[in-house]
Amino acid sequence: MIPFEGDLGADDTVRLIENSLGVGNWRHDLVTGQTYWSRGFYELLGLTPGTIAPSYEEVDRITHPDDRRPKGEFEALLLEGLPLKRELRIIRPDGRLRWLYSQIEILLNAVGEPVKILGVAHDITDHREALQHLRTGAERYNAFVRVTEGLAWTASADGRIIALPNWKTARYGSPLLVYGHGWADLLHKEERDDALKNWSVAVETGRPYKVEHRLLQPDGTYRCANARGPGNSELVSQAARAGRWRVAGCGAAA
Repeated sequence: MIPFEGDLGADDTVRLIENSLGVGNWRHDLVTGQTYWSRGFYELLGLTPGTIAPSYEEVDRITHPDDRRPKGEFEALLLEGLPLKRELRIIRPDGRLRWLYSQIEILLNAVGEPVKILGVAHDITDHREALQHLRTGAERYNAFVRVTEGLAWTASADGRIIALPNWKTARYGSPLLVYGHGWADLLHKEERDDALKNWSVAVETGRPYKVEHRLLQPDGTYRCANARGPGNSELVSQAARAGRWRVAGCGAAA
């Protein structure tokens, strides 16, 4: 809650929105050549408001070299009068790298000529870093599966296999043999009950699923396999509400 008395002016409203959403806006008058940066835009760039005269050249100066537009490209795009959207990196004066999402709109006069440019920028650094962590995790996981020649799987809480992302590269024949509860039929009958019991315990307690058993191969022989699935008590509690627990793991023939 913010104590406030009196009317909320347009500038106050914009400032409140910028503070809440982490955005900044700017505008450029193509007729007078004047450029305006909001307080929020200054702060996105890591600058103290009013310390630097707003200009496209100043933004270009702190833009990451790999994200700078070729000379003349920006002006050419403006002539088309179309909205411009892109993600770019900036390097703030303190040396910190930040990701921005920028959207630009062109205002035309009555005869269709560009007269003003309006821009809004949003700091998306946290989002980009989260995506990078996901990509890195996925790359490591895929590399692990390739090295171990494992069969990756995703299962629901009741033990049904619902996804086999690498069944082709794992060379395990038809995925229909594994989907649903079919995977249990591939376990050696002497070890099947123990494997299913371990799965139930993993779902109920959030403990990792870790079982060694003999697994039927496409050629009809059995080979020793090592199955793994990460445990997570939070996922288990969510599954109790949603009726579904997704677990990723791999079974590698030993």
